[in-house]
Formats: sequence, structure tokens, C-alpha cells
Amino acid sequence: MNDLHRVSACPHRELAVGWALHALELAGNSLVAAHLPGCPICTSTASEAEEVGATLGLSVPQTNPSTELEQRVLSVTSANPNPAGSLGSASAGI
Repeated sequence: MNDLHRVSACPHRELAVGWALHALELAGNSLVAAHLPGCPICTSTASEAEEVGATLGLSVPQTNPSTELEQRVLSVTSANPNPAGSLGSASAGI
């Protein structure tokens, strides 16, 4: 068995990348968290994905928003105090 076949042998490998990048829903996150301790392939994949994600995050210059943008964002968020994920009264008819 060659290295490429062995590395891709685990069906959860792609989920391990999503887990490392904090991109999974709760069910996928729980599945991978339970799977990782017993799978060296996925553990290695998750570790590599975390390293790549950290490198990408540092590869672009960090800038501060303009005062105008900051004020626009603050005015929108203070006008709508409910977080995007809250159901509030909008879900009353569901």
C-alpha cells in the first residue's frame, strides 16, 4: 500500500480538516472529536490543517477599519440588538 492510499484511507479525513478550522456543525464536531484519539491519520490531518489555517491568517496585512466603517457597523448593530442567530419575534409564525 503506498503512502497516498494510506493517507486517504480514513473516511473522516475531510471532516478532520473542517474540525481543525472550526467549520463543522455540532454533530460533525462531536463525531470528529470522538474519532481523533483513535485515528493517527485524522489527528495528523487536523494538526496540518490547523498549521495551514494559522499561517494563512498571518499572511495578509492586518488593518484597522476606517472610522466611517466602524461607525456604520456600530449604528447597524445598535439599531438591531438581537443577534443574527436569535429567533425573537420573527420566529413566532414558525
